[in-house]
Amino acid sequence: MIEEYWSDVLIYSVEFTARGDSNATGRIFRKHLVFPIGVAREDVFHLVPVYFNNIAEVLHVDEVIDGLFLKSNNL
Repeated sequence: MIEEYWSDVLIYSVEFTARGDSNATGRIFRKHLVFPIGVAREDVFHLVPVYFNNIAEVLHVDEVIDGLFLKSNNL
C-alpha cells in the first residue's frame, strides 16, 4: 500500500567545486541530493556535472540514507 503514495529514494551528500570567473578561484559547495533507488554512488560523480552548470570537479559523494518521496499525483 505504501508504494501507491511513496517512491523509494537515496539521499547522497555531494561536495563539488564550481568554476569561478577568470580572476577567481572556484567555490566549494556541499549539497544533499535525492536520487531514485538504483542510482549508484559512482553514477552521481557523472550526473552532477550533467545537471548543474559550471562544475569543475565532484570531490566527494557519500550515501547518507534512504528515504521516501511523496508521489506528485498525491499532492
